[in-house]
Amino acid sequence: MTFEEFQSTLKNKKFHPNYFLYGSDPFLVQQAAKRLIQALEKEAGCEIQQVNLDLEEQPAEDLLGLCLNLPMFAARQMVQVRGVEKIKDKELERIRQYLENSCSFTTLIFLGGEFDKKDKKDRRTKIYQTFFDGTFAVELTLPKERELKSMIAAKFRTLGMTVESEAIEILLETQGADLGRLSQEIEKLSLLAAEEKRITTELVTESVGFSREHSAFEFLNAVAAKDKLKALEIWQEMESDWQATLGMLSLLARQIRQFLQIKELEGKARSEEIGKIIGVNTPFILTRMINQSKKFSKTALIQALFRLGMVDERIKRSALDTRVFMELLIHDLTR
Repeated sequence: MTFEEFQSTLKNKKFHPNYFLYGSDPFLVQQAAKRLIQALEKEAGCEIQQVNLDLEEQPAEDLLGLCLNLPMFAARQMVQVRGVEKIKDKELERIRQYLENSCSFTTLIFLGGEFDKKDKKDRRTKIYQTFFDGTFAVELTLPKERELKSMIAAKFRTLGMTVESEAIEILLETQGADLGRLSQEIEKLSLLAAEEKRITTELVTESVGFSREHSAFEFLNAVAAKDKLKALEIWQEMESDWQATLGMLSLLARQIRQFLQIKELEGKARSEEIGKIIGVNTPFILTRMINQSKKFSKTALIQALFRLGMVDERIKRSALDTRVFMELLIHDLTR
């Protein structure tokens, strides 16, 4: 379930005594819990006591005692629980019994992370299954690219800001789909924009300090699209700055290795598993890379890595034929 879909369920005002919110992005899970608590408070019409527990620091017995006892300063209470992976087997059985007969004055909200449903040996599978059976369980999935752009634009609107579409593109290029980092960057940009109330491409570039790397990503995208002319133009702009060039070569080498790994794994592993192996956890970026990798042969990628090594060596010793080798590399990858 996406974050937007979860928010829609709250509008129905059909609340449950116990919730289990989990997913791969901790910030997204926490934001869902925040929205749930706000909705419960609005619907309750009375004061609600809020308590946070971390089972990495406190035993599950403390949780059960708290749930079973009337709150001291309010008629109802909400208990938000982290560290559920630390629950022991004996404690898990007690929690299961409580979930089957939970107290009317307590709303329990368990927060969890990502896990592999098919891995029966994963201890979390047993723990999570208890929550699936006894709570309203919601897996918060990462938003797709269009949804993420919409969320970023909406966040700026709530802050009274307008934002250029290219500025959003750069934010995603630099921060990925890490919602925590994106949220922090949005808050920072809103302060930098001050009375202007407009988030421009220039402001984002300045804020994230990414002008050189942005050019490098433009180069990578041009190579992946086999746009020879654009790749050569960007290279010519960057070649006078050897630090920027070395950074770009490092990024290019990493992407070529990822393309090779994708070609080796395709058909042997699911896309989620491929993403974990190559270090790309953002679904839409992974899909784009898988599609891009299909444009290159394995031989061309191996040859490109060989040429990259030669270019790197020549840049470091200021060899005169550096430009020739780099242009040959671009030609190999974009033909």
